[in-house]
Amino acid sequence: MPGRKVLESEPMDDRLKRQILELRRRQIILEGKLIGAKEAERTDAVSGLPVDADGLSKATLTLEVCTGEGINIDTMARLSTGMTYVQVRLVPDSAQVLSTRLQRWPSLQWQETLTFSGLSSLDAAVYIEVLHAMRLRSDLVLGHVVVPFEHLLAQQTVDEWYTLTSASPHGIGRIHIRTTLTYSKVNATWLDAAA
Repeated sequence: MPGRKVLESEPMDDRLKRQILELRRRQIILEGKLIGAKEAERTDAVSGLPVDADGLSKATLTLEVCTGEGINIDTMARLSTGMTYVQVRLVPDSAQVLSTRLQRWPSLQWQETLTFSGLSSLDAAVYIEVLHAMRLRSDLVLGHVVVPFEHLLAQQTVDEWYTLTSASPHGIGRIHIRTTLTYSKVNATWLDAAA
């Protein structure tokens, strides 16, 4: 027909191919997001803790060892170094032990952060010792404190002064520690098992 402008259009087959390719691209993107979400939700069957793609726990315990006070040290002893440090381990799994640097008494200002990564269970406790470094013999335990994980399950920082327990007359005092336990609540059924 004269005077009518005929719109050029692509053939129907090409348009369908483009739409199919676009739908396939969207499907691939959505599948990738689904796989990523499933990996983010992986949990250990025994502990219920979330794990990464390699099967390692994502749970982390962070302790900021701040200061000590009232801790008596016999600095006049011949084998004494006049230095103290804090040693932390998880019980019953005591494979990993972390320690602060030595601090000269009476300052007791550690101000150090210790981190346990890849926790295997929330059915544990934090065992904290204050030790006095000695020359030519085992270090003297000035006191200890045990912090059960139940106090840390809220995933908020617990900022507290802990009174040291010790059979030694030198172990009188307390220690200031900020503790944070972080984990994902993807599968909350393990909370009942830990209680």
